[in-house]
Amino acid sequence: MYLLIDPILFACPPLDAPSTVWRSFVDHLVEWQDEMLIQKERFLIAEVCSEALYSTGLHLDVPAFRQIQEAMSRAEIDYISAVDLRHIYHVVLATIPKFEEIYGLKADDVDYLYPELIDVGRKTYIEAAHVKVELGLAERHTAENLRLAFRLMLGIVAYFHTTKADHPDLSLVTHPILLQENEENIVEPASGCSIALQISGQEHPYRVELGLFAAPNELGLSEVWRNTGKALAWAIRQMEIDGQWYKDSKLPSIDSTGDFNKSLVDQHLENRFDELGRIFREIARRLRPYSTQSIIETNHVHHIMSGNDQVSGGKEGEWGAWRAHIIGYRLHFWWRKSDNHFRLSRLVVGHADMGIGSTELEGGPSIRQETNEPKSKIPGAV
Repeated sequence: MYLLIDPILFACPPLDAPSTVWRSFVDHLVEWQDEMLIQKERFLIAEVCSEALYSTGLHLDVPAFRQIQEAMSRAEIDYISAVDLRHIYHVVLATIPKFEEIYGLKADDVDYLYPELIDVGRKTYIEAAHVKVELGLAERHTAENLRLAFRLMLGIVAYFHTTKADHPDLSLVTHPILLQENEENIVEPASGCSIALQISGQEHPYRVELGLFAAPNELGLSEVWRNTGKALAWAIRQMEIDGQWYKDSKLPSIDSTGDFNKSLVDQHLENRFDELGRIFREIARRLRPYSTQSIIETNHVHHIMSGNDQVSGGKEGEWGAWRAHIIGYRLHFWWRKSDNHFRLSRLVVGHADMGIGSTELEGGPSIRQETNEPKSKIPGAV
């Protein structure tokens, strides 16, 4: 998977911008630098966007060096110097592969002074004005040329992802975007966005869904989310870092059925790693025993019923079917009382879907059996 960089990460704020804006700019750039340099072959920067940073005066080379020092001083940024910040900026932009190259586009296909149009061949032209991007991602670029370049870049993605069967898998690295409060009154960051391109003379638009990465720690989940044990271990490590998980907290044994990953794909979550991260964190929180009580002994779960009886599964009916609320979803799972074993079955939306699927174990190992290392090295496993 390639990680396409939103130029907002490299857009230098105005020198008189509030301290919070400067701290956000520096924090995000520093936060991403290691990933961008260590895994540079995974990241892509659009040359049209790099050029727009210059033409709009938002490149970090445009302000005088002393002015950058003064802005950082006013913002009380003391963990990195202006010299080091500029060095990171230059190295990253010079090192990361160019986005246009993976589609065989040439630098002279775009007018960098006003990047509104690109010829992608066969007399097909992509116009920035005809690219619609959800969540106001484009509108965050207040400079017109950078906004045009950003739209053009995403229009290229929409076109080639729709017309080419062998298109590269892409997600967008950007600043967080907060959505409205969910039903549990939690303000959530966006984890995906839709892009639509309309080409003149064609009836239907080209559409693509892109996953969003707002923090480097989400990248780890992109590699392991299909293995429930590893995904939960990842979630626990992140909560430990954030101070939301005590090291002596222990999860019961957890694995998943073959239906669980399919249900995540059915909810279009396979590229929405920020959302997947919240889901796996919440699963770990909910299935972690509360004091000495299992979640089954609390009022936070419900039976899945068939008539007047709880649905059961397994050769001798040893599994009981349950459901729990998980940040706007319903988690359906099996529980075996004899050894307090949980088996995740499906993630669904809404109350009406009561399907649970079989108890058959998915091919991957459980969290208790995640690796051949000693069990004590797996966070949260007992």
